[in-house]
Formats: sequence, C-alpha cells, structure tokens
Amino acid sequence: MDYEQRRKRALWRAGHRGTRELDLLMSQFVRDFLPPDAAAGDADALDRMAQIEQLQAVNDPDVQEWLQRPESIPAELPEPLLSALRSFVYRL
Repeated sequence: MDYEQRRKRALWRAGHRGTRELDLLMSQFVRDFLPPDAAAGDADALDRMAQIEQLQAVNDPDVQEWLQRPESIPAELPEPLLSALRSFVYRL
C-alpha cells in the first residue's frame, strides 16, 4: 500500500474510533501530523505514518487518559508523535 492510501486509511480510522469526541480530536491531529503530499520514499513521512498506526492500535480509554493527563503518556511513544500529542490544541 502506498503512502497516500495509508494516509487515507489513517484519516478514516482517526474519525471512526468509536467515541465522537475522540473521533473529532484525532481526525484533526492526524490531519495535522501527517504531511498530505509526501514524496515517494520520504523517510520522515513514512516514520510519522508508522507512529500514527502505532497510536491507532491503542484503545480509546488509554488515549483519552493521555489527552486529559499528558503526564500519563508513556515514554515509549516515539518522537515526534509524543511532542505533537502533548502540544496539540484542538481548533473549533
């Protein structure tokens, strides 16, 4: 699967996690975090994609806890995802 297909799938999954509030938040976060026009073989974009896919494997209650209490975010989450998640501000 190429990057654009993976990005579309990640965006869809971000908006269909199951909790409406988290769907809205994660959709915006994933859209901001993943570059829309990555060139083939762009290592940074592929690394970010892998990080998003890792985050999407986490259950909603855990992600909600991290968002409500950033100090509870596990250290094993890779950078730059960890920094982006900690500093993300939802826009209305």
